[in-house]
Amino acid sequence: MSEGNLKRAAVLSCFIVSTIFVLLPGRSLALEPVTLPDSYSKIQIGKHIELLEDPNGLFTIDGLTASGTSDSYLWIASKKEVNSFGYTKIVYWVKFSVINPHDRDSVFFLVQDYPMIDHVDLYISEKDKGFAIIKNGDGIPFNQRQIEYRDPVFQINIPAKSDRIYYLRYQTASSLNMPLSIQSSAYFYKHLNIELPILWLYYGLLLSMIIYNIFLYISVKDINFLYYVLFIVFYMLFQMALNGLAFQYLWPDSIWWANNCLPLFMCLAYFWGSQFGRSLMEFKKQIPKIDKIIVFCLFMAVIGMVLSLTAPYRIAIIYATAFIVTVVITITTSFYLAFKKSRPALFFAISWGCMALGITLFALKSFSILPHNFLTQWSVQIGSAIQAVLLAIVLTDQINSMRKKLQKLNVDLEHKVMERTQDLQSAKDALWGEMQVAKKIQTVLLPKNPKIEGYEISALMVPADEIGGDYYDVIHADEKDWIVIGDVSGHGIPAGLIMMMVQTAIKTTLQHNPSIPPSQLLELINVTITSNIKQLEEDKYMSITVFACHENGRFCYSGLHQDIMVYRKEKAHVELIETRGMWIGIEEDIKGMFENDEIILHPGDTMMIYTDGITEALQKNKLDNRTIHMFGEDYLKRIFSDLGNESTLTIRNGIIGELKAYECKDDTTMLIIKRMDQ
Repeated sequence: MSEGNLKRAAVLSCFIVSTIFVLLPGRSLALEPVTLPDSYSKIQIGKHIELLEDPNGLFTIDGLTASGTSDSYLWIASKKEVNSFGYTKIVYWVKFSVINPHDRDSVFFLVQDYPMIDHVDLYISEKDKGFAIIKNGDGIPFNQRQIEYRDPVFQINIPAKSDRIYYLRYQTASSLNMPLSIQSSAYFYKHLNIELPILWLYYGLLLSMIIYNIFLYISVKDINFLYYVLFIVFYMLFQMALNGLAFQYLWPDSIWWANNCLPLFMCLAYFWGSQFGRSLMEFKKQIPKIDKIIVFCLFMAVIGMVLSLTAPYRIAIIYATAFIVTVVITITTSFYLAFKKSRPALFFAISWGCMALGITLFALKSFSILPHNFLTQWSVQIGSAIQAVLLAIVLTDQINSMRKKLQKLNVDLEHKVMERTQDLQSAKDALWGEMQVAKKIQTVLLPKNPKIEGYEISALMVPADEIGGDYYDVIHADEKDWIVIGDVSGHGIPAGLIMMMVQTAIKTTLQHNPSIPPSQLLELINVTITSNIKQLEEDKYMSITVFACHENGRFCYSGLHQDIMVYRKEKAHVELIETRGMWIGIEEDIKGMFENDEIILHPGDTMMIYTDGITEALQKNKLDNRTIHMFGEDYLKRIFSDLGNESTLTIRNGIIGELKAYECKDDTTMLIIKRMDQ
């Protein structure tokens, strides 16, 4: 090789070696120590520290500080204000020195401004006594902290005109971030007095949103309010766990829960937030394909909840963090629907936009791109508070929208009701007219002044409805006289129709065969009546008794109805005569079930036949006890006994007078027949 080539090779070799030494992190030179200021201040010490990786966690403070061994460790000078190592299993050591140039002892606070650290231990040299250890982090009960504050904080005393070297040991399963600062006592406590009111104002706002929307959910029963409440509840718990307040105030002694609740709350907040957006903006109806993706993500979030309680923290938190994609999909879809004029989607998009802006401002502040001020420091809380309020507004807006729709529906309904009322009134008027015609027909069919030679007769029929189901009649057929009384079950138009069928059937039969025995008359008309009732598809029947009037006060009768009352003038008492037989209208073939019986009225005797509308009348204002306050057969018998010697009209009116104190819920009918003296 020529001499020129050797020179060029030597220069190239030196350049490569120099470049490697420049790129490789070398052992640090002594960094500039932190000088304590004399006044109210805060100093970020990220660029004043040295870092050491301890991959297996085997290093000890004695080994790191032993004479002659410190040079064997690869300490690396930090070039960042905030060192972040993500989710790592490596133990990190931090070394820094502090100078107190003042003539007095100084007290300062070393603040690790990120609470999600399992173990951060401070080692303070005590010269001949070795090192004092102050433990902190959420890997120990909260009450064992030197300073009971949400972030790991160490209070350090340093003598006047002296310097000290301090060591920190970090070990955590969560993301390892080192936003370290030294704060004077005045700064720390003033900052604390500002921070706590802001935090509790923020959480108070979220809590008020929760309570307010719980009441709205109870009032309007809209499931969206419940989804919103669940989202805010778990988002609030997530925030409290993230900034250390949950460990400080809610579960200070539950170390395992403090270290594992964060991914659970993240998954729950994702789940209910996405479900809220999905329901509010009607993804299933508006964008079915996106809705299926969200449903799948919700299912995966449930798996994340299980992992947060069963899997190692590192796996659970990475899994939960990955679910930010669900929020991104929901927000993106909300903007799409907002452009399609969806009012709920517009509010949803703006609210999440405020949240995203707050997170962005905080991140830019953390990377020193934006200045540290009130807005950038609290941008996440401000953004999420605005988000919570806007989401509550969109729900309230939905209520107002529903109210307007309801008002419109009410107006339309009122118009429909008015139209329907007019139609019903017209139909009612027509029906009323038809019922009046039917009532007139029924009234015409009943005898107005029934007469039988040798007898005084008075009658009464008062229907419970416009059309009654009771029936009485006095029929003259070929010089034969007949008396009929009956009661169709129920009342109203169907009962009245059946009553007229029975009357027609009896009169028709008697016109053809006036001498037919009463029992055969009932058997004959029963066939027709039963068939007609079945055609009407009515569940009706009729109790009926027919009387054939013969000479010398003899009555031949048949049929099952109310007992017959006969006032005997000679003995001045009332005789009860039981009827026998069968109701008509139930079975077509009832032959042999009727018998013919006789009653003889002597001169001056009076017979009364009636329906159960009289005996079952209830005393007014005492309708609760029908047994005690029913008009009853005994009372009717007593009245009849007292008035038995009077005219039939007087007897009828006397009974009517007593009935005025009672309420008749069924048709009321009676027929009173008195045999005149010779």
